[in-house]
Amino acid sequence: MTAHISAALTCQITRAKTIPRAVTVNYVVFMKYSPLKELVKTKAQRNFVLNCLLEYTRKGGALLLNTPTGSSTVSLFGSICNHSCDPNAVFSIQSGHIKLALLRPVRKGEQIVVTYGPSWWQPDPNYQSSYTCKCVVCVGRKWVVKRYSLPPGATRQGKELQNALLSRGPSNPEKLILLQQYIERYAPYHPDVQLVDGLKSFHFLLYMLMQFHQQRLDRAKAVEGSCPCCECRRLK
Repeated sequence: MTAHISAALTCQITRAKTIPRAVTVNYVVFMKYSPLKELVKTKAQRNFVLNCLLEYTRKGGALLLNTPTGSSTVSLFGSICNHSCDPNAVFSIQSGHIKLALLRPVRKGEQIVVTYGPSWWQPDPNYQSSYTCKCVVCVGRKWVVKRYSLPPGATRQGKELQNALLSRGPSNPEKLILLQQYIERYAPYHPDVQLVDGLKSFHFLLYMLMQFHQQRLDRAKAVEGSCPCCECRRLK
């Protein structure tokens, strides 16, 4: 679904007698924390934005009800990145925060995309999509998975990397750096079957550390808010 539901582009201006609470909350948050508030000045412009959010919420709810897993990736802020079965980024949503990190180098002019489900390097035969995917992997004629196009030394380095990941020596952040260096080194050969294991490990570890970092921030805020002593304030 290369063209995801975009409130600013796909909505029709509709007149609604009642506005759902979720739309009202999204409107307040969106107008408070985005540059859009500098552009919306008149009553007509505000009504346009509100009707966009209303239409967006309706379509997102319809997709949610049509999803076997009971979850929808079409969220107001999370879906700012289009879907692709060949994602170059990963995003984490936790505690009201959305974090986006790159999985591999992005060329100039290339769109930043995430996966709304499986990917070419981590497929799921049992996945049932509620949309027709039209990403570069599914409809692109030039996109083809290469087979063993990497230089001869890549195989040896890949085995060394796997051994490092399985060992107890390097910490998780150190393992993440090793994976990042490996993927960046062989990014010109993407996509290749030899990169599958590296992409799987990097995606998993990156997402896990993003979640862990946010959990630490949440715990620190909870401690700071509940304890007024000087020692706790120094932990900030």
